[in-house]
Amino acid sequence: MDAEDWLMDTERKLNTSDAMTWRRESNVPESIMELKRREFESLEQKDKAILTYVREFSGLSRYAVEEVNTEDKKKKRFMRGLNPQFKLGLVQCVLGQYFLPQLLLIPIVAEKLPWKLVLLPIVVEKLLWKLVLLPIVAEKLLWKLVLLPIVAEKLLWKLVLLPIVAG
Repeated sequence: MDAEDWLMDTERKLNTSDAMTWRRESNVPESIMELKRREFESLEQKDKAILTYVREFSGLSRYAVEEVNTEDKKKKRFMRGLNPQFKLGLVQCVLGQYFLPQLLLIPIVAEKLPWKLVLLPIVVEKLLWKLVLLPIVAEKLLWKLVLLPIVAEKLLWKLVLLPIVAG
């Protein structure tokens, strides 16, 4: 996240009535802003790497302030553009007071592990999250990616492997 992204997120969180005023004052033509807004509306991950999608989403979201002015709207719009393989088995659960979206990834080919481990930083309700890969012992090997809240001074992410024995 660059400084411009941070500023836009901060303005949205503070419910600034017109977060784009400073852009307009810097002589960005309205036609360019509209073009970028449309580009954001049609943004999808498709075959892009997840971090590329996150970067594009973050960069273009500043042109569609109304669509992402709450964390819930931002999360829903982000999920809508994700590649279906990342949305597979999306489960929402509540752990304590924290909302934790969980992605259940089930390997299609059991002979080899077809999954790449990716790092997906997400801000949900002003919390930073990290991915945790949980192997589940069942009839076949299943993997579950879980987002857990972390506190960090910098955006440093760790991938943690935790074995679980199904009981």
